[in-house]
Amino acid sequence: MFPLDSKGGEKMGYKSSFLLLFLSCSLLVNFGCTTSKAVDERVDAQLKAEPNLPPGQTISSATREVIANSPQITEKQRSELLSIHREMASDVTAIRNQMAKLQVILFKAVLDPDSEAASINNIRRRLLDLDRKRTNRILSALDQAQDVIGPNSLNRKSPDGRPPLIDALEPWKMM
Repeated sequence: MFPLDSKGGEKMGYKSSFLLLFLSCSLLVNFGCTTSKAVDERVDAQLKAEPNLPPGQTISSATREVIANSPQITEKQRSELLSIHREMASDVTAIRNQMAKLQVILFKAVLDPDSEAASINNIRRRLLDLDRKRTNRILSALDQAQDVIGPNSLNRKSPDGRPPLIDALEPWKMM
């Protein structure tokens, strides 16, 4: 038995307190995972339903087409979004070209018995840095698009009360 508190009730022992805390945390984690799992499943279904790009079509042309055919935006917004898209696509293409060159250099270095491990690691680091830079540029274009479309476009609260999309993506800017 545990000692009584000042009101005559039984105090919780440290084991009971730990068990209550553990159960509370487990419920919160399970709720978060369940919600996240439901979102994952919805996105997985969208991914499965989205057709592959036809041969010869680039992601840039596919996304440009989405902007051009979107009925929810005005002509002014469409023009601004296409301009943002054009600049982003140009930047991303330049980054991808650098990455392609580095990949060729990396393959040559891996096959060359005289290559130093430090050189190979430097190339690998540069590839990762460029990939982060490419991702950041794409997400930056998303920020710009939100400014054009309006504050309520991507700034919606999610059904589970999580932060708006753009706020949730902020950690990417730090990479």
